[in-house]
Amino acid sequence: MNHTVNCAISVPFEGTFPRIFDTCQNFDVLNNRCLNASEAVITSTVMDSYIPLLMLFAIGIGLSGGFVLLSHFIGTKKPTPEKMGPYECGLDPIGTPRQRFSVKFYLVAMLFILFDIEVVFLYPWAQLFREFKLVGLGPLLFTEMVVFLGVLGLGLVYVWKRGALEWE
Repeated sequence: MNHTVNCAISVPFEGTFPRIFDTCQNFDVLNNRCLNASEAVITSTVMDSYIPLLMLFAIGIGLSGGFVLLSHFIGTKKPTPEKMGPYECGLDPIGTPRQRFSVKFYLVAMLFILFDIEVVFLYPWAQLFREFKLVGLGPLLFTEMVVFLGVLGLGLVYVWKRGALEWE
């Protein structure tokens, strides 16, 4: 990779006669020399690597917004009581939609999210473990992960013994 800086750096002409300084348009910082026009490479900035990501976001937001607007303008608008009613798997709704759920449902959902997120931490650790093992940090990281999984397992046993995972 050629690390060049586009700037006007004055480089003295190496001749027997004193001459006016020539300007260097492409200076190679690593090799400390001036590049000629055929060697010059267009350099990229750090922000250039984010351009494809920004384009992806722009296309995604543009398409989703466009489809919403298209459906709003083109779609038929004939509301009927059946269309405006709640839909429950093809059946007529039973009871009020504002009925209270048991706290047990929310507790099980929160525990699932908690343990699910904790397990997600295993993937980056497993990905980087081999590299850390080569550096000499393998036993330390393995011990830390065993302690982490032990605490996670103790939490699961505690929740299980308390009956939080029992569905009634």
